[in-house]
Amino acid sequence: MLTFFGRILREQGHDVKLIPAQFVKPFVKSNKNDFLDAEAIAEAQLAAALDHNR
Repeated sequence: MLTFFGRILREQGHDVKLIPAQFVKPFVKSNKNDFLDAEAIAEAQLAAALDHNR
């Protein structure tokens, strides 16, 4: 399902990067809600970008 939306967004000109859940899980801080999930995804993406710059 996620790759389906990724393809649609890519066709619309967006830069899509799928992040596996196992890479995001260490960044989740407390109870599950959409805001905290989004924050964890953003932190995981930032950490991955920093690792690639080394």
